[in-house]
Amino acid sequence: MSQQDEGEEKQDVEQVEPVEPEEPDVPQDEYYAPEALQIQKLHNDIKEGLKRIGKTANLSGYTFVELICENKKIDKLFNVMLDYVHLRKISFANNLLQDVNSLQTIKYLTNLNLSFNQITNLDCFNVPNTFEFLDELNLDNNKITNFGQINVPRLKKLSLKNNLIKSAQGFNGHNTLEILELRNNKLESFEGFQNLLKLKQIWAAQNAIISIGNLHQLPELHTLHLRANKIIVLTDIPNLPKLHHLNLRANLIEKLDEFNNLKSLESLKSITMHENPIATEMGDGIRKEIIMILQQIERVNKEPVPPEEKADALAELKERIAAAIQKKKEEEEEAARLAEEARQAEEARLAEEAAKAAELAAEQAAAEQEAADKAAAEGKANQPKVEQEDDEDA
Repeated sequence: MSQQDEGEEKQDVEQVEPVEPEEPDVPQDEYYAPEALQIQKLHNDIKEGLKRIGKTANLSGYTFVELICENKKIDKLFNVMLDYVHLRKISFANNLLQDVNSLQTIKYLTNLNLSFNQITNLDCFNVPNTFEFLDELNLDNNKITNFGQINVPRLKKLSLKNNLIKSAQGFNGHNTLEILELRNNKLESFEGFQNLLKLKQIWAAQNAIISIGNLHQLPELHTLHLRANKIIVLTDIPNLPKLHHLNLRANLIEKLDEFNNLKSLESLKSITMHENPIATEMGDGIRKEIIMILQQIERVNKEPVPPEEKADALAELKERIAAAIQKKKEEEEEAARLAEEARQAEEARLAEEAAKAAELAAEQAAAEQEAADKAAAEGKANQPKVEQEDDEDA
C-alpha cells in the first residue's frame, strides 16, 4: 500500500463514526436490581476499554476491534458480549471470571487474554464451531486442574502458566498449535502429548515431570524447556528430528552417561543442564564432557561454544579414544597371557594328577601282586601237610 493510500484510509477512519453498542435498557428509577447494576457497570467498563478502530468482518463499516477490560472485579459477563461481536482482541485479565461461555458468540476473535481469573476447566474451548479464528489464548494464573481437549481450529499459542494442571491425558494433540506454555503446574508426565504436528515450543518448567518418553509425533518441535522438574534418567528419548534447544536445568540427573542417550537428537544445538547433581559434582568440567558427547552442540548452559574450545575437546576425546583402544589392547593381551598361564598351569596340574594317579595305580598293582604272591606261597607251604593227613586216613 502506498503512502497516499495509507493516508486516505486513515482519513476515512477519522471521518467515519465508530459503531457503538446501544445503551442497555436499564430502569432509571432509584432502585436497581443487583444484576442490573452489574450489567450497567459491565457496559461502562467495556466502553472505557474499547480500543482501536477497524473494519467490520463483513467490510460494511468501522467499529472498535479491541477491548482491554482488566482489574475491574468482573465475575460475570451475562449476555453483554452479544453487543460486541466485531471484537478481535479481548483482555479480561485480572478479574473474577469463572464462566466465559458468552465469549463463544464473538466469531472473529483472534486474541483472548483471560489470565488471573477463576477458571477451572477448558470446557468452553471444546465446543465445535466456536472460536474459529482464535489463534492466541492466555489462561495463565487460573485454577485449571486438567488439560483436556481443545477444539479451537486455528489456535497457534496456548498459555496455561501457573495453574494446577496434573494431567494432560485427555489432550491428545492439536493440528495447528505452535507454542504451548505450561510453566509452574503440577504436571507429572507428557502423556497425551502426541499428534502435535506443528508444535515448535513446549515450556514446561517447574512441574513434576520425570520423563520425556511420551512426546510422540512432534516433527517440528524446536524448543523443549524442562527446568526444575524431577528427571533422573534420559532413557526412551522420542524421535524429535528438529529439536534445537533442550533445557534440563535444576533436575535430578546424577550420571554423566545419561547424556549419551541424547545422541539420537541430531539437530540439538543448545543444552542447559547446570544445577543437576552431576553438574554440581563436576563443576566446569562437565562442559567439556558435554561437548565430547554431543559433538554438534553450539551452546552449553547458554554460553556459546567457540571453535577452539570444541577443537580442544574433540582433540582430548581423540586422545581418550586412542588411550582406550590401547588400554583395551593391553587388557586383551594381558587377558591372553593370563589365559595361557592358566592353560599351562592346568596342563601341569592335570599331568601331575595323571602321574600321581599312575604312581598310585602302580603301587596298588604292586600291593595286589605282593598279596597274590604271598597267598600263593602260603598255599604251597600247606600242600604236603594235607597229603600226609590223607595218607593217615587211608
